[in-house]
Parts: sequence; structure tokens; C-alpha cells
Amino acid sequence: MGGCAASFVVPGINAGHITAIAEKAAEWGVDLMNCIPMIPVQDTPFECLGAPADAEMVRVRVLASRRCTTAGDAGQMRSASSVRKNHKSS
Repeated sequence: MGGCAASFVVPGINAGHITAIAEKAAEWGVDLMNCIPMIPVQDTPFECLGAPADAEMVRVRVLASRRCTTAGDAGQMRSASSVRKNHKSS
């Protein structure tokens, strides 16, 4: 039985670490990962960073879903229905 994990993608902060996060999550038994783009909010520490570009999110999601030979495969969640479909019997 697998699990789900989520990671917010913050440009310039963790976008380069998503592959390592996905590999570690797969080691812990996660088989579905949700990479969520950070939405900047006024008057918060990350307001000046901006949201990740669509192309960056595609790149991050592809990297996160690649098979890691040592850890397994953490697939990508595309919508809430993915969770229901993939974990219906849980």
C-alpha cells in the first residue's frame, strides 16, 4: 500500500531539490506525489519571488516522476481524482 506526498514548488528556493524530495518520498513508500506551484501572497516573505512558470512546473513534475533506480517511482498527481482513482481500495 502506497501513500501520497505534496511539495510546494518555490522558485529559487526548492525547485532544484524536487527530484531529491521525490526520491526520498519513494523510499518512504510514497507512490504518488503532488508538486504544487507556490502562489505569491502580498505581505508575505515570498511575495517578491513570483509563481513558477508553467514550463518550470512541467519540468519539475517530469523530474519528480522519473524512476529512481534505488528508491522506486513516485508518480505525479494531476488532480484530486488521481488520488481517488489510485487509492480507491486503501
